[in-house]
Amino acid sequence: MTDTTQMRAALLYGVGDIRVEDRPIPTPGPEDVQVAVKYTGVCGTDLHHFDGWDFGDVISRPTPPSILGHEFSGIISAIGESVTGFEVGDRVSAQPQVYCGNCDLCRRGSPNMCLNKIKLDRGGSWAEFIVVNQRSLFKVPDQVSLKLAALSEPLGCSLRAVDRSEVEPGDNIFIAGGGSIGLMIARLCRQMGAAKIFVSEPQEARRRLAEQLGADRGLDPFTDDIREILYAETGGVGPDICFEAAGIPQTARQCVDLVRRGGTVAMMGVANPEVSLELNQFDFFAKELTVKGSFLLVNTFPRCLDLMAHLGLDPLITHTFPLEEAEKAVLTAKSGEGTKVMLKAG
Repeated sequence: MTDTTQMRAALLYGVGDIRVEDRPIPTPGPEDVQVAVKYTGVCGTDLHHFDGWDFGDVISRPTPPSILGHEFSGIISAIGESVTGFEVGDRVSAQPQVYCGNCDLCRRGSPNMCLNKIKLDRGGSWAEFIVVNQRSLFKVPDQVSLKLAALSEPLGCSLRAVDRSEVEPGDNIFIAGGGSIGLMIARLCRQMGAAKIFVSEPQEARRRLAEQLGADRGLDPFTDDIREILYAETGGVGPDICFEAAGIPQTARQCVDLVRRGGTVAMMGVANPEVSLELNQFDFFAKELTVKGSFLLVNTFPRCLDLMAHLGLDPLITHTFPLEEAEKAVLTAKSGEGTKVMLKAG
């Protein structure tokens, strides 16, 4: 007989230690919704937790053993007594952090920096069921598959970076890093009318995927003379906007070096907090650079769900593993063989 109180879940027990086991199915509180997870993504921060990175209070590291995962889609399976606007059977995705709207940072227009975030504190999405606050949920449009809907959170973060960099039609764009975030940025920039888009990425399959999603050229950072190519393609000026989407010092320095005078560098990649970045301070003065960070997402989730049906992001999802193979999924993502790797939970 099937035990209806237990579910399968992938838990992180420690550095490099993921185990799939039975856990109690979480029940919703008055303002919560229980979701039967269908698809859940393997995010870069999940990989960093797997490697033992410590982000302090900026990105909390779950106390092991803990269920990882925050990119997901599914079907509502139960609702709390105070929930409104949702019903059992609704197809949904969720923003993993809910902002309070009342703290000083929220009132200053930076809710992504909220001091009182409601987080996924009852377990992540690498499980058959998850419970989330109703304010984090969004209904998935009929024309969007649940598999694509699981991309909504990383797409929202990508859109936040594009918004902050103020991409305009005719801009020339350089993106350092052809992972899922970098490729989503490339696709969004193409949709916004960018003139030329270049993506630097060591993995050949990702370079080809970048071109499939709208980049003019995928560049190999180890064999291509990227400076010569970019300056030749931009009339000797350089890119208007450079996105750092790899999270390593080398690509950050490259973006500052390559961007045109008066241009913008958008720092999007999640870097190791223990690694420092050295830059030539004179460049900021002489080139009158604008440098912007981009953290999480702000009011982009509904836009992403509306855009999803029109962006053609299906090729981004290169691998889908059953939940039972969570460790294999992580190792595939870490190897660079996969671009966006997903787990199928239900």
